[in-house]
Amino acid sequence: MVWRWGRAAVALAATAWMLGCKSGVLDKTSGTIAIDGGRVGTADSNVIGPGGSVDSNTPRLLSCDALLPDAPDWAGVTAPASLEGLVIKDAWAAARDDLYFVGTRPVPGNDVQSDAQIVRWTRGCWSLELSWQIPSALMVSISGSAPGDVWAAMGNALFRGDGTGWTRADSEIQALLAAQHPGYTASPAGVRVAGGAVWVIGRNSFIWRRDVNGWRMFELTDADVFGADDPEGSRGSFWFTSLWAGGGGDVAIGGAIHLLGRIPDSAFVYRYDGAAWARWMVSDGGVTSLWGDGVGGLWIAAANGHLNPPLFHDEATVATVSPVSIDGWPAGTEATALWGHAPDDLLAAGGGSLARWDGAAWTMTTAPPTTAPDDTAVIAGAEGATWIVRRGPRFFRRDH
Repeated sequence: MVWRWGRAAVALAATAWMLGCKSGVLDKTSGTIAIDGGRVGTADSNVIGPGGSVDSNTPRLLSCDALLPDAPDWAGVTAPASLEGLVIKDAWAAARDDLYFVGTRPVPGNDVQSDAQIVRWTRGCWSLELSWQIPSALMVSISGSAPGDVWAAMGNALFRGDGTGWTRADSEIQALLAAQHPGYTASPAGVRVAGGAVWVIGRNSFIWRRDVNGWRMFELTDADVFGADDPEGSRGSFWFTSLWAGGGGDVAIGGAIHLLGRIPDSAFVYRYDGAAWARWMVSDGGVTSLWGDGVGGLWIAAANGHLNPPLFHDEATVATVSPVSIDGWPAGTEATALWGHAPDDLLAAGGGSLARWDGAAWTMTTAPPTTAPDDTAVIAGAEGATWIVRRGPRFFRRDH
């Protein structure tokens, strides 16, 4: 891989040298910074261009700063000004000090297109990893198993990162789709990596899994949802909204069903246990986040115009989904994000509020500062640190 540094890189390289990017070592001859075995950096604005230009899979260094000391409470992490307006949709931590964020921002002068971007923070250094233009209605997501095995669903493409760059990785899922539905195009909307498998969902209907045996495709059909007498979905439509994957082939997909003539939509879960799929309803609205409870059940967040409780719980031994109340949680606020270090250490965020599950009960806990209710929280972390991203984007970290 060739790394290009132009004149504009001189000030940036010097600044990075003086600040001491703690993720690696500055090579003053080549003007690059080595980050965990990879090389990040270019000041050539053409290297990462909007719309997936030929060099858009080459990481570009944005800024470096000194690492903050460990913070037992939420502390803001300064982001480059160039990220202003990027709406972070998902995040994944490769390690305590190595995080990937993916989000979108509008294309200036174009109401129907967005720039989807992957940003990486590594021990004080920010880099723009990938920029890819997508229709604004599509979704983005990111997950991985290691810094050299990162997967990103970028709306109309699937990418895989090896720590030094990104390559398209959707040819096989597209082939599987075309074999069953000629003329269809895959639109990867969500991705999760767990238990040695990569799971990818489309915006609706299609699900792909990659394991040691290669790729396989599953499908939730209109007939499955609306009945065998309605194979074309004339009664309504449905779509996938969220994805969670555990080990042992366990995966859960959240979504929403719209029935013609019915308001509101209906939230549902579609779950695979390693052998078969099952679908059940949750509430009115649509699922926004899912997380396993460690004993075969699921924690579920579902939005319904501020009418739903904070969470729902689906117990493995009970055939019903139960609403979950949280003492002190603001009335009319629904959780929109779930994430956990362990089954007895989970966080639920929504509307600027934050609650923690300790294995016995949900209780309110200190949230990062916010100036207004914010329903865009994204949570990620690894052993030793948790991150929350709010609108702006504003990044917060808490060490533990």
